[in-house]
Amino acid sequence: IRLIAPDGVVSTLAGTGEPGYRDGPVDQAQFNNPTSVAMDAAGNVYVADSDNNRIRVITPQGEVRTLAGSGEPGCKDGPATEAQFDAPSSLTVDSADNVVVAEGLPWLFRGTRRLRLITPAGAVTTLAGSGESGHKDGPAAEARFVLLMSPAFDAGGNLLVADDGEARLRLLTPDGLV
Repeated sequence: IRLIAPDGVVSTLAGTGEPGYRDGPVDQAQFNNPTSVAMDAAGNVYVADSDNNRIRVITPQGEVRTLAGSGEPGCKDGPATEAQFDAPSSLTVDSADNVVVAEGLPWLFRGTRRLRLITPAGAVTTLAGSGESGHKDGPAAEARFVLLMSPAFDAGGNLLVADDGEARLRLLTPDGLV
């Protein structure tokens, strides 16, 4: 994970540069196809570690740890250590430090096509998506997506996400409608 300072100096924030999976000090940590980062107000950097099927966090103290994901590909909600992700591609952090993850790698057409939520308490749930490919609006659990990317919140608490496979912007309301 690289950092570009305001003066243009590029440095390594975390990782050895070798693909793999290892938590620990930033200079010893390994990632495998990190595809997105987001930061919370406390300075934690969250990483969608796609090929490891995990969400990782780089702390301001210089440690890398797994926030959620067992490493096995799939879609399993529950405690963070038991949850399963399949190709988490991008993420965002809301003002309450919930992490929202979009699953699916556009260039590989891989992933569960769902939006997932990781709470600060470590619970993983599915926010939206049936897992089936296609375009379908309606209740969050029945919605269909193709290739989700770049989730972001608007001022009204709606979650916006790009569905690259459908060339559309999709919106998930706070009351659960896509």
